[in-house]
Amino acid sequence: MRIARGLAVTAATGALALGLAGTASATSDTPSAAAAGTCSTKKLSSYTAQGWCGNGTTWRLGIRCSTGAYQWTAWYSYSNTVRLTCAGGKLTHYWIDQK
Repeated sequence: MRIARGLAVTAATGALALGLAGTASATSDTPSAAAAGTCSTKKLSSYTAQGWCGNGTTWRLGIRCSTGAYQWTAWYSYSNTVRLTCAGGKLTHYWIDQK
């Protein structure tokens, strides 16, 4: 029983670390009033990701596609929802960069 619990905690911690690394961290849809410094990403399809950040954060959405290509949006310094779609291949990673 202790071993099973220990493995569950280890798996949960690993999943949390993976989410914090930005591979696929999705919380909720775009809030009507985003708090400063709050950011979120969401996979919309096999090809498209969406991201947003609250006011006070300079940020951009980045994606990586199965072709190995990276793509980024412009930098934003206001609350905005943006989407990126892979020009070729499928979406493999998505994240928010902050300045």
